[in-house]
Amino acid sequence: MRRNVLLIGILVWCAGWVWPHSPPGESELVARIPGEPGFPEGVLIRGGLAFVSGPARDGTAGTGPSVVHVYSTGSGRLLRTYAIEGEDLSQEHAIVGMAADRFGRLYIASTQLGIVRLWPYGRGQQTQYAPPFPDLPPCHSHPAPCSPNPFDAPALPNDVAFDRDGNLYVTDTLQAVIWRVPSGGGPAEVWFSDPRLISGFGANGIRLTPDGRHLIFSVTDNGDLWRLPVVDAPTASDLEHVASLGDGGPDAIAFGRSGRIYVTLAYTHELAVLSPEGQVLERFTGPIQSPDGPIPYDNPAVFAFEPGRRSVLVVNHALFSANPDHFVLGSACSPSISRPSTRSTSASWFTPRSSRANPTGNASSSAGAASRGGCARVESNRSAS
Repeated sequence: MRRNVLLIGILVWCAGWVWPHSPPGESELVARIPGEPGFPEGVLIRGGLAFVSGPARDGTAGTGPSVVHVYSTGSGRLLRTYAIEGEDLSQEHAIVGMAADRFGRLYIASTQLGIVRLWPYGRGQQTQYAPPFPDLPPCHSHPAPCSPNPFDAPALPNDVAFDRDGNLYVTDTLQAVIWRVPSGGGPAEVWFSDPRLISGFGANGIRLTPDGRHLIFSVTDNGDLWRLPVVDAPTASDLEHVASLGDGGPDAIAFGRSGRIYVTLAYTHELAVLSPEGQVLERFTGPIQSPDGPIPYDNPAVFAFEPGRRSVLVVNHALFSANPDHFVLGSACSPSISRPSTRSTSASWFTPRSSRANPTGNASSSAGAASRGGCARVESNRSAS
């Protein structure tokens, strides 16, 4: 029987200079998370709080609702849990990537509901920011909008990222497209599609580059990172290959202040650090040291930088092992390259055109961080905001 508690900890790795594989380092256990629904995917840091979303898996029909857990990044205490409203629990349901605006509201990709906007404070008001993503027919037999897939596949919205104008981009893992939701919300449109996105598990993590001019995204089963310009209608000739990571299974993406690209490798259970040109510089392999013994990386999923701490958090998804002891939030250290950014710690934080007031009353982004140990020699984040 599965234990009813999932383990989430904080790993602090103080790596040396650039090594192909970094050795294990210190770790700090911060919190234990209820085991249902488990399989956390998204993580986002805001105002001294860590927001963790899940489940991101199949087999959820007949189970409880998807949730967002809210933790103190300082004490690791579970502050509250928000259940996603409106899901048909008799059918498959999951939530995946998250982004936030400058007011701390979360924008969450739901396989059933589209994009849910959650005010993760007080009673947790929820609204539909974008309706469910449609099932596209194959392009070989139907006009646009369509999927380049040679067969019909359902929509699977995955990761999300805002551009500087407030447009929201959503990867669709099974339909080989990237959707765009207009600023202020509404139905999504197909922004880009291409056969190079076709894969058993395709378009996945997506982030805006620090200069705000491009989006970089992963195609997991193909092992590739790709770049597209942020323009109204990119074409096939605009798609630029960034890196090939083989059978590593690239998932989420983040940017350091130095310009380095951080990528989770879900299949080889690693974190890769790439140069701005796409050359692999470092790979973190763990394990995470905890009072209960070492915990391996297990399908590491999504990144989030900790404001003021010069560290990057990554959540263990543990999709294939389903081991509750492996659901871990880690903080990986890399060589100190520059001062921490004084700008927003997420390229996804922006002011929606339809919103001009702060309804949240949240604390400053550095709150709660001082009570945990830090990493003195670490890459800092770089924002596109």
